[in-house]
Amino acid sequence: HALIPSGGESSGINAEYGVNDDVTVHFMTSHLESLGPNREERENQLQQALEKMAATGCCAVFGGDTNLRDKEYQAVIKKHSAGSTIKDIWEECGSDGKTRYTWDMVHNTNLRESAPGNRARLRFDRMLIRNGGGSNSARVTPTSFELVGQEKLISCDMF
Repeated sequence: HALIPSGGESSGINAEYGVNDDVTVHFMTSHLESLGPNREERENQLQQALEKMAATGCCAVFGGDTNLRDKEYQAVIKKHSAGSTIKDIWEECGSDGKTRYTWDMVHNTNLRESAPGNRARLRFDRMLIRNGGGSNSARVTPTSFELVGQEKLISCDMF
């Protein structure tokens, strides 16, 4: 089912995982609206995701291609009532500059011919966590963060 219904391209999944009889963790994902001009819709979609995380009442992890610029993310987090309980996993793990950019046209050469000079470096893909407040809620502390799939595929010479 759709985690974040919209008129745009957003869709997602929500999986509930029982750690044991007393502890539940929700895992959520979605692909938020793309491109700069769709900022308002993307911010609305993030707002909906944060509301879904808070509504679980337990530990919730949200990750996906958010297409969010840092300023957009910060604006939504600051105004959301549960914003102080939502943590960015990359930030919680030390904000290592080596794992910052998930849209990195300096290293990813796939679009060099079609968009010469495009050297954009952005962090579109994000993982967020909210620990629930109840006694049956898992308390999760992120300890590491890494990007995978950073090597070109030999079969097509693309990332």
